[in-house]
Amino acid sequence: MIDLLKTLLAVLSVIVIIIVSRKFIKVLAKAIEGNIANETVLSILGLNTVIAINAFLPAAIFMAILMMLGRMYRDNEIVAIASAGGGVGLIFRAVFLLVIPLSVVATGSSMIATPWAEAKIQSLMHEDKKSSDIRGIA
Repeated sequence: MIDLLKTLLAVLSVIVIIIVSRKFIKVLAKAIEGNIANETVLSILGLNTVIAINAFLPAAIFMAILMMLGRMYRDNEIVAIASAGGGVGLIFRAVFLLVIPLSVVATGSSMIATPWAEAKIQSLMHEDKKSSDIRGIA
């Protein structure tokens, strides 16, 4: 179960870094144009990170399970578990102990945190657009 959690964190961090860096480039382009204040760039980056984590957590869980089970088959750990009297049900039970709570967290987070983060980004960008005229004067 610890191996699955480590793999999940590694997969999720790689995916989130790729997605957030692409969004960060777009936000920096808007900041260079003067549409977004320099002070709000990092806030938007953090909110985009929340959105990316919520969007890609289910895919990262799936990829982590595949990688962990593939590694267990490659290292003949599945055979060792079966010869010791454990079966596939034992492995599934261990996987489900982590996956079910994570799925509940992902569902709740995508219903609460993602809309909040998107609304916050829109309000920050709207405020910056309104104050861009004043920034140009100062």
